[in-house]
Amino acid sequence: MLSVRFLKMELNLAPLSAPTDRTRGELVNTWVPSVGLTLALDMNESLDLCYASDSVDDTCIAFLRERLQRHSYFVDAGANQGLYSCLALHESSRIGVIALEPDPYSQEKLRRNLELNSLDSTRFTLLDVALGESVGTAELMLNTAGNRAGSSLVVDQRAFTGLEDNLTVQVTTAPLTSVVESLGHDAWILKMDIEGMEYPVLKAYLRDAARDTWPRAVIVEAFGRSIHAVGGSPVQLLVEHGYNLVDHDESNFCLELRP
Repeated sequence: MLSVRFLKMELNLAPLSAPTDRTRGELVNTWVPSVGLTLALDMNESLDLCYASDSVDDTCIAFLRERLQRHSYFVDAGANQGLYSCLALHESSRIGVIALEPDPYSQEKLRRNLELNSLDSTRFTLLDVALGESVGTAELMLNTAGNRAGSSLVVDQRAFTGLEDNLTVQVTTAPLTSVVESLGHDAWILKMDIEGMEYPVLKAYLRDAARDTWPRAVIVEAFGRSIHAVGGSPVQLLVEHGYNLVDHDESNFCLELRP
């Protein structure tokens, strides 16, 4: 059986609280032709239903595929059930993958998806951490209304769940600089889907990291409601720092760093 390296960052923090969770649906092993992977999917989840019908982020998948062989690492921030991480390991025999996913529910699916596809565990690290502006802890608000991928540190989930109070799990936070500092000058790709935290995390990273260590390519999610809540657009921020917008769909943007 695949042995996944599962790491908690050494931050000397108190033990994290257990999550309050909904009744989970059964995980169904489903072949997804467009990515050539078998995924364990929960048919109560909207994103999983999309994957089950072979509806994936075609634009972003194509962007990633074109660049896998030219980079040493792929950092999957907000990995969810691991579609992008699994794809990178499956289609490149050399790339190293670092996945960040703080939600125990999604971690469970990610580990199972790695096993289902017999992927190389020596090139994979799963970090039990949420990206933030600094080291610490925070409350991850859980979306238990059929979109667990929408769980967020900054987006209030009560409008989606219909509950009087948010269901939360305490998670460890760390800045992107501390996660990728070991990569040094290696060429790497960043995919960031962290439900509204993209702008503050990238702003801190671009301020603190040397330009020659920045990711050469970035896939980032951006929604208008999040831009207002956190003070800026991650896409505009990246363009202002020397990235070219290569492609996009409704809410995901693909950018590449100018030489």
